Amino acid sequence: MAVLSHAFARSRFESPEAAVGTIVKLNGVTFTVAGVTEAGFKGLSTGTDYNIAIPSSAVSLLQSRPTGS
Repeated sequence: MAVLSHAFARSRFESPEAAVGTIVKLNGVTFTVAGVTEAGFKGLSTGTDYNIAIPSSAVSLLQSRPTGS
């Protein structure tokens, strides 16, 4: 599961709503887009912007794969 930022979803899909249910690949790992944030949401960390949020439990999946897989 992944959540996209509103700006990223708008830039990559016809609309943010169209992104929901699609598949994104990060470092060879497949995630289903479960939602899109509201416009202007910057995340939970001050000064940090993001495009895609994944569960912290999935980070190890990304770290165990070579880049470009």
